[in-house]
Amino acid sequence: MHVARVVVQRSSVIRARPEVERWACVLELEIDLDFIANASIVEELLNVSGRISGVGDFRPQHSGPHGRYRAELLEDHAFDAATHATDGTS
Repeated sequence: MHVARVVVQRSSVIRARPEVERWACVLELEIDLDFIANASIVEELLNVSGRISGVGDFRPQHSGPHGRYRAELLEDHAFDAATHATDGTS
């Protein structure tokens, strides 16, 4: 559990957020290959976003160490969450 003091409407309050050590998800995207020549460009953009911005309240974009992710294009839609899970720090 991550607990921090935050400011909400000029008032200081304590917020608690769960910490998920390993997580994974499937995100289905439709890529217009007439506009983007190679789908691997989308994969690289998602990976850069996962390293720099991340997801969640305590992500790198908000000076936190959590919420990082990496993306992998799956052609056959086969997905094993245990194999692809990340701890959010790499």
